[in-house]
Amino acid sequence: MDTNLPRLSVVIPAYNEEGYIGACLDSLAQQTYQNFEVIVVDNNCTDKTAEIATSKGATVIKESQKGIAFARKTGFAKAKNDIIVSTDSDCTFAPNWLEKIATHFDNTKSENENIVAVYGIGILNSPSEFQKKIAAFGGKAFLWINDVINKKNVCGFNFAVKKSIYELSPKFDTTLALSEDVILGLELMKFGKVVLDTDLIVYPSPRRFEKDSLKALWTYTKAYFKVLWLKQRPKSEFEDIR
Repeated sequence: MDTNLPRLSVVIPAYNEEGYIGACLDSLAQQTYQNFEVIVVDNNCTDKTAEIATSKGATVIKESQKGIAFARKTGFAKAKNDIIVSTDSDCTFAPNWLEKIATHFDNTKSENENIVAVYGIGILNSPSEFQKKIAAFGGKAFLWINDVINKKNVCGFNFAVKKSIYELSPKFDTTLALSEDVILGLELMKFGKVVLDTDLIVYPSPRRFEKDSLKALWTYTKAYFKVLWLKQRPKSEFEDIR
């Protein structure tokens, strides 16, 4: 193992995710880089999420205040390591995901100077290979264009930050049910470089789009323009879906 690479803390918020958390944790167990801890935040689960997470070796902590921002914030506060990695319970990962993240924080490399956070893309885990390819192309293009025009669209299911910098930032805005990740990314830019790496690949489930694709797309689109173009806080929020 490269001793220049940092130990990671992977934080996963969870609300009734018994159908997904097992696959998520199994995917982490198969990573090429294994120097990390896993923290699952039980955000008032009433199913077997916590039991499954514990059985797979994750540290489970509770956050009684319901909401994604509350759960992320509590998990980040409990992280023991220098680099905090954020993802979601319904995600699986490319096998080298954590290794690529760790490499960005190798302080012996000059290209990593002043990096405070990195983020990557999400490819909906559709059973259709064609849909996956379309999603991969579209996701890369969208984030790349936004990166070029300095509209950093940080994704909460696929980003990592130096803990020391996160603690200096305003942290997650717990008044929000959406875009808490993007807003944090904008705040982190004040401390150093926030880097997009389109080779950092996470596979979220397509469940929101399967239920009501137009509503999901409209909700994300409104939030995108409000936060990154109008500098406003989004009022939209998603209903619980599992």
